[in-house]
Amino acid sequence: MMTTAHATPAHQFRETLNSGRFLLTAELESPRSASAANVRRQAHAFVGLVDALDCTDNSGAIARMHPVAAALIASAWGASETGLSTLIQLTCRDRNRIALQSEILGAAAAGVAGVVCITGDPPDTGNHPDAMGVYDLTSVELIAAVTGMRAGRFMSGDSLDPPIDLVVGCVENPAGAENSIARLAAKADAGAEFVQTQIIFDVDVFARWMALLRSAGLHERIRVLAGIAPLRRLSIVRRLSSRAPGVLLPQAVLQRLERAADAETEGVAIAAETLRAVRQIAGVAGAHLLTFGWAEGVRRVLEAE
Repeated sequence: MMTTAHATPAHQFRETLNSGRFLLTAELESPRSASAANVRRQAHAFVGLVDALDCTDNSGAIARMHPVAAALIASAWGASETGLSTLIQLTCRDRNRIALQSEILGAAAAGVAGVVCITGDPPDTGNHPDAMGVYDLTSVELIAAVTGMRAGRFMSGDSLDPPIDLVVGCVENPAGAENSIARLAAKADAGAEFVQTQIIFDVDVFARWMALLRSAGLHERIRVLAGIAPLRRLSIVRRLSSRAPGVLLPQAVLQRLERAADAETEGVAIAAETLRAVRQIAGVAGAHLLTFGWAEGVRRVLEAE
């Protein structure tokens, strides 16, 4: 990725997002420790494979390294040389609007290209079940807050000079059908420029959702990145099938993994097949590769595809 003296990280990523080629982002799982080596190891595994790394924000309602810190470490490893942009997730679960706007300022100052605005898993699904969820803002309101800060104003109405420049992303669940389309339209209205979907295992369900999205004209307003995940262990599969909201894991896929002599190899094969299929669906701009900490799985999926 070529840079110019005046191009911000957000500008560079936005150009890539709107270039018309199939875009790849990958989840960089913020570690459950202060290990910079862990972050560097993950970043190294993605070099030459994806366009951007998306640093998670206390995913699974489990305390992890701050996503801005993870993005800084990944960038310091050499993002300017490799062409990797960094994104951060930002959840409404853990912060009020003051803290969220502070995080947004910090992300922009740190050279992060974009913010993916999400609600966040409920606290009682993680390892701090007594934690209080904040939810001062909805994800749509958080998207609007970032959009407002790009226009030079805080939520309070106070001016922000200079304005920030961050690409605004969101997430959505294709299994939600018509309700999901309405939610995504609201997010686009608030300023979201791209959406990363929940993990796709049933391509037919996703294709029907994309048809609804195209009918609404949303594919022209927001770039759709299809969620793909190589599943390494049966324990992850079973957790997703029983606890992950919005993940549709067909019985045929579950049985295929359970019967495989090597679940890891089979998980890669399923993800590669899914990626090949979503590439052919009109309106899909790219894929978001979720790793569950297995960065090498992304390389294997792309090589198998």
